[in-house]
Amino acid sequence: MKFTALLSHRRVLAACLLAVALCLPGLAASTGGPKPGVMKVVQTKYYTINSDMDDDFLAETWVRLDRMFEDYSLRTAALGRDYKDRLPVYIYSQHEDYLAAGGLPKSSGVFRHGGGGARLMADVQDDPAGAMQTLQHEEFHQFVWARLGTNIPVWANEGLACYFEEALFTGDSFVPGIIGDRFPRLKRMIAQHDYKPFAEFVEISSLQWRGEMSLRNYAQAWSMIHFLYHGKPEYRVLFDRYLKLLGSGVDPSQAWKQVFGTNVAAFEKAWLEYWSTMTPPNPDPLRIQARALTLVSFGARAHAAGVEEFKDADAFFAAAAKGFKLKHDPLHWLPPKLLEDALKDRTEGVTSWSIKWTKGLPEFTASLAQTGGGGTIRAGFQNVNGFWRTIALPMPAATMKPAAKTTQP
Repeated sequence: MKFTALLSHRRVLAACLLAVALCLPGLAASTGGPKPGVMKVVQTKYYTINSDMDDDFLAETWVRLDRMFEDYSLRTAALGRDYKDRLPVYIYSQHEDYLAAGGLPKSSGVFRHGGGGARLMADVQDDPAGAMQTLQHEEFHQFVWARLGTNIPVWANEGLACYFEEALFTGDSFVPGIIGDRFPRLKRMIAQHDYKPFAEFVEISSLQWRGEMSLRNYAQAWSMIHFLYHGKPEYRVLFDRYLKLLGSGVDPSQAWKQVFGTNVAAFEKAWLEYWSTMTPPNPDPLRIQARALTLVSFGARAHAAGVEEFKDADAFFAAAAKGFKLKHDPLHWLPPKLLEDALKDRTEGVTSWSIKWTKGLPEFTASLAQTGGGGTIRAGFQNVNGFWRTIALPMPAATMKPAAKTTQP
């Protein structure tokens, strides 16, 4: 792998992708940190990645981690505090090397801080593809530690990490809010009333969490974050206010009381109504949105690489199926499988696709089938708080909305 700092010959795309990073120096021997084997190091915009994996894996990891850092920054902007240094990441191809470097037994990833320094660690021996999901989870822990230290309650820390773990990568951004494998467990917990009372759960300590290591706790924490982000819009406003107080150093218990009040039972009731009536849509508009965003990511890069503007979506799909020859540099390259998967699933829940071009940048529109909720999803490039992103234009109407109204906590 040879990444060099090449700007696009198309100025518009260069401006859009500049936030990705301007350079990625060549690979070299690692000079510090846990290293039981021969390690290479990649300096990205936000991370120092140390790994013995092959160059293709490192290239995808580089792109994903930097984009995730930017998504975290946008979605938790209320935290306020910036972090200027690159964060250390160690990725091992062998489980025994991961353990020797300080990884936890029976785990595939961990963020550790304290003795030996703060670092994100992952083991990809058995499941390289699944390792990306693990990295998304553990990366949030590292990110929030860098931005906030330890002034975040464990339920919010783990809940946010689980929420971002499920996010779908699109090349330039992520689509969070996916209801994944924790949903069936959550439904059983609710049916059996096998969850912690919220007054107790929001006060659970890190020591107690580690002592229990319960999958129920993770499911409950994830469900609370999903409820706050995807319930009524005012819930998101309240949660942002809560994060802002944490970022300013307010004790988590006091921050909760200031934002949500002392009637935790009302919050629990609203959460229970939200999830008790939830039926995840099939097909999921969020997954369709992710495909649209992925197509925009590749369409813009193909145009910057010299491919003519496609007259319609069918022309784009035909060219994409043959593969685009993208420059192998940090402004243009994306994992080819990302496009392959988007193309393979593009007809699910969609009656038609269309494409238009504005100043050399594509905008895709998916017309949804009635089984997908009807309407359209549009995706294009836009500057969001200083980051150029592929984003939905506008976001689809509240997906994952429960059938019954909720009561504001």
